[in-house]
Amino acid sequence: MRKERTLQQQLSTLTRKELDKLTKMYPIKGKSKLKKLELAEVLTLEMKKDQYIRELIVIIEELKLAMKEQGFSDEYIKARILSAMWGLGYAFFDLKDIDSVYEVASDIKELINNFDINNISNEVKRYHLVKNALTAANNLYGVYEVSFFIELFNELFNDVKPLDYDELTQYVMLCARANSDIIECSGYITSNSIFLIDGFVQELLDVIEIKNYYIPTKDELMKYYDEDYVEKTKEFIKAVDLIDRKIKNRQKAEEIVESNVRSARQREIIVQDISIEFRINKIEFKDKKEEKEFQEAYVDLYNNIRIWQERGFTLNEIGKPLSIMPVKKVVSVGRNEPCPCGSGKKYKKCCLGK
Repeated sequence: MRKERTLQQQLSTLTRKELDKLTKMYPIKGKSKLKKLELAEVLTLEMKKDQYIRELIVIIEELKLAMKEQGFSDEYIKARILSAMWGLGYAFFDLKDIDSVYEVASDIKELINNFDINNISNEVKRYHLVKNALTAANNLYGVYEVSFFIELFNELFNDVKPLDYDELTQYVMLCARANSDIIECSGYITSNSIFLIDGFVQELLDVIEIKNYYIPTKDELMKYYDEDYVEKTKEFIKAVDLIDRKIKNRQKAEEIVESNVRSARQREIIVQDISIEFRINKIEFKDKKEEKEFQEAYVDLYNNIRIWQERGFTLNEIGKPLSIMPVKKVVSVGRNEPCPCGSGKKYKKCCLGK
C-alpha cells in the first residue's frame, strides 16, 4: 500500500522547472530568490487558500456534470477528474513507475471531503451553462468578441440571470485552469486548438472585422456544443445520396460529407477544392456530365454551410454563393497548324507556350 503524502511533501519531489511551471497558475512574488524547498512551501500555502480550493471543487463538480451528461462511466469520470487535478498540481504520479497511479495529497483530500458542495451547486450549474455556450459559440464562429458573447448569451438565455463582463472573465479563467479549449485573448474568445495555429486567428480577424454576426436561436446555438455537429440540410442529404451512389456505403458517404462540411466551416472554400476532395476520397466519374452533377451538388452544399469567415452566415445568406464557372474546351493543335487565336501564324510561332 502506498504511503500518503501531503501537498508540500509532493511538491518537494518536483524539479525546480516543474515548480516554476505551477507558479504560472499560482503567482508567487520573489520566486527567483527562493530555493526549491522554500518555493514548494510557499506554493503549498498559496494552493491551499480558500479561493483556489473552491475553484478546484467547482472545476471537479462541473467536470462530473459534463461527463455524466455525455454518458461516460464512473470509472472514466474518476480518471478525468484525477487528470484535471494533476494539471492543477494537486495530484501526482511517478513517470518512472509503469504501475504508478494518480495520487492526491492527503491534506487536499481532507479539504475536499470537508467542503460543503451545496454551497456551490448553483455556481457549478451556472458555470456549466456558460461554458457550454462558449464551446458552442467557438464551434459556430471560430473567434468572436467578449462583448458580443455577453450580448448573445443575455439575448438567448433571457430566463436566467444576465451575464456581465466580470462573471464571464471569471468563468473563462476557470476554463483555462481546467485546461479546456476555451481561451480569451485581447478582447476575443476562441479555442486554444486554433489559437496555437500560427497566424490563423489573426487571419480570421482580418477577414471578419467589419462583418455582422449571424444570430441563432438558443436551441440552434447549443447544437454546436458538439464539435462534430453538422446540420442535415437538403443539400447535405443530396451530397450524401450522390456519394452513396458511387461507393455503395451510406455510413461512409455520410462520414465523407460530414468531414468536408466541418473542414469547410473553418476555411475559405474555392470551387477547385471540390475536385481535390473527390480525388482524396477516390471518387471517380464515368463522364463529365456525372462529374458536373457532383460538383454542382457540392457547391450547393457549401453555399449553405455556416462558416467562420462570415461570422456564422452562409454564402447564400450574404449573397456571395460559389458557382461553377464554365470550363473552356481544350483544343488540341499541332505545332505547324494555324493558331486558334486567328492571327494567321503557325501555332508554334504564336500562342504555343503562352
